[in-house]
Amino acid sequence: MWAFETLGSIVFMIDLTFAFRTAYIEGAVWETRGEEIAKRYLSGWFWIDGPSSIPVELIELAIGGSSSNLQAVRMLRLFRLLRLLKLLRISEFIDNLEDRLDIRINMRFVNLLSLLCQLIFTAHLLGCGWFYTTWFPDEESGNWLERLDQNIHREVHEKYLLCIYWAFTTITSVGYGDIVAVSTTEIAYVTCALIVSALVFSYMIGQIGCAIASLDRQTSHVDEKMDAIKEYIAWRRIPKHLGLRLRRYYEHYYRERPHFDETEILSCLNPMLNAEVVKFVLREKIGKLAIFEKLSPEFHLAAFAKLRPGSFKPGEVIFRKGDASRDLLFLMKGDVAVLLRADERIIEARITPAQHFRLDFFDGSVSATLPFEGALGADMLLGRRRTKSHMAITECEVFSIVKEDMVQLLQHDPHRQNG
Repeated sequence: MWAFETLGSIVFMIDLTFAFRTAYIEGAVWETRGEEIAKRYLSGWFWIDGPSSIPVELIELAIGGSSSNLQAVRMLRLFRLLRLLKLLRISEFIDNLEDRLDIRINMRFVNLLSLLCQLIFTAHLLGCGWFYTTWFPDEESGNWLERLDQNIHREVHEKYLLCIYWAFTTITSVGYGDIVAVSTTEIAYVTCALIVSALVFSYMIGQIGCAIASLDRQTSHVDEKMDAIKEYIAWRRIPKHLGLRLRRYYEHYYRERPHFDETEILSCLNPMLNAEVVKFVLREKIGKLAIFEKLSPEFHLAAFAKLRPGSFKPGEVIFRKGDASRDLLFLMKGDVAVLLRADERIIEARITPAQHFRLDFFDGSVSATLPFEGALGADMLLGRRRTKSHMAITECEVFSIVKEDMVQLLQHDPHRQNG
């Protein structure tokens, strides 16, 4: 134990030394000047790190066990409690770790671990207090340790394990009854411990429940929405095959659409940062579509808000010949078969995400020559019904946009008008 505590003190001393040589970010610039680093550290965490790094074990070893100053030196151990305040920097440490390793750490999971550590620490404090009550035994009944076992000269780790065991059974309201209070001091302590345990246990259960429920907000959001869809299907008594398609559609839709408002998040950024973020975010989505390639980032964001994700299973008909043309679809993944007009059992053509089209579009107010890659249902732009049936050959993912939204986008982008 002495070696472990000494090693801990040495690690804290090394950390204290490194803190004077660790650069930090000031605005958007790294501050590497030693004088400024030291000034910043001395005005902040040094007054906690310094006293908590005092090597008490080495000082005791140097003075010796017979020294009259040994008791005063042991008082320095109280400074080690300041090490607990370093836990306040855990969020800063996690932020730095995410930046350096380019990873995403779920803070809800970290909070869950933090609650577990708080529970263990509370049990440790209660256990230590429970052991100290043995110093004040009754003359007749003794103390709880003597009643439990006449072998009161147990090893320290055995006594600690008994105290921790009692603390956890008290906090969790189990109370097996094998370790009980016998002296007046112990009864008073147990009464206070029960009050603290009731508050701590209730708080822990509530916080752990909230943390577990919010570990994956996206999954919780999708589950909540899908429960509503299932209730709607049952309420309307929608046939099984149609209900299956409905559920499949919304599962993909909610999986592609996050639970947060992306438009609101991006609208708060300054123009330059907004343009960079939008360009990156949409590069793998509508940025691949030739029809949007010359639009500005602002219009990319506007178009992205109007596009609706969808999916089709192999063999599923996307639309049939003669259906009303309400939307235009962009194939992002998979292959689609264009069926022969005379015999829909025969595949006339095959559409892939990379296939290129050009179409002149005019609705009376806006005219444009539009390049398409992997476009489905371009009849919509000409106001005609579907001229051919389309069927998914493989699992397909698409984005769709209705004609009104397409017209609105073109009206606000003069570079796309008049070809």
